[in-house]
Amino acid sequence: DNKCLSRSLSSLNNPSANMPTINYELIGIVIHSGQANAGHYYSFIKDIRRRHSNNANQWYRFNDTSVEEIQLTEQMLEEECFGGTFRVQKDNNNSNEERTRFWNAYMLIYQCIEPSKLLPPPLAIPSSPNTNRSSRYVPGTAVRVNCTNQRDSLSQLADLVVRSENSDLFKIENPLIPSRVLACVKDENLEFLKNRDTYCDDYFQFIYKLSKICFDDINIPPDMEIVEKENEETSYELCTKLALNFLFNTHLR
Repeated sequence: DNKCLSRSLSSLNNPSANMPTINYELIGIVIHSGQANAGHYYSFIKDIRRRHSNNANQWYRFNDTSVEEIQLTEQMLEEECFGGTFRVQKDNNNSNEERTRFWNAYMLIYQCIEPSKLLPPPLAIPSSPNTNRSSRYVPGTAVRVNCTNQRDSLSQLADLVVRSENSDLFKIENPLIPSRVLACVKDENLEFLKNRDTYCDDYFQFIYKLSKICFDDINIPPDMEIVEKENEETSYELCTKLALNFLFNTHLR
């Protein structure tokens, strides 16, 4: 009984001895700027799709409709996530003024990393029946080197490319986010593009000037009058359609 009790106490004191090691990766940070009664939220999100690429540590700042790439360094983490104070230099003299940071990390998002998913599975290159391989020893080493004809290597690469295209190798079977959320994000992006590119002064001025060209009285050279009269009706019709389409489908919506 004493042995069982001591074994149980040992397990309680060191619970990690009987548990497998689990690794977690930081993939998101929610920052709160302000005070308890009012404030603003923005996020740092890691692009986990680039986990196996050369730029695996790519982060983005999502601040309402503004999205920008950032380098999440230790200095940036200290300035954005831990609150505290910072010093700024005054304009009048060389003294520094201490100010309080009213922003800090509000929520951290981690993702469990399974050991089997840390590295992508190797691609199996199909062997060609016409491949003639010969082996030889490299002098001074005990390593056997396979010599393959260059044409056979190119043939294997071509077969692999054809197989990947036919099997849709790069298709994502299971999307990272649900389809409902993906559709919502798509609608918000389209709305953002419409507000930025359509409901702007430059676009309004462009449509106005384009429509006004056909309705203004322009001094036409004598040799161009025949061509202008032939195309006058078509030009008026196109400009009328353009103006009405912009009025009812964009301006009044």
